[in-house]
Amino acid sequence: MDLERCVRNVLSEVDRLAAIGEPLRSIVLPLLGTGGGNSDLPKTVERLLAAIIDYFRSHPASRARVVYLLAYTDVQAALCRSALDREPGLSTLDQ
Repeated sequence: MDLERCVRNVLSEVDRLAAIGEPLRSIVLPLLGTGGGNSDLPKTVERLLAAIIDYFRSHPASRARVVYLLAYTDVQAALCRSALDREPGLSTLDQ
């Protein structure tokens, strides 16, 4: 699965819709690719986060302001928090 392409496509679509008048500013992304038994959860979280950061660096005028990573388990949530903590300028919002 090309996680990076999936993230780019979602964020691009949000920007496209926002440009035509949809009031979209936030996105909820599930932890794509983590449902199978063969996935490397920490690596997948890192790849998703890197793709999100890369998109915003490449598209500084993006209308999206918040991306939520949807974690289904405590382990997934902890990995997301840990990955976000390693990125200056990003924050976690526990819901």
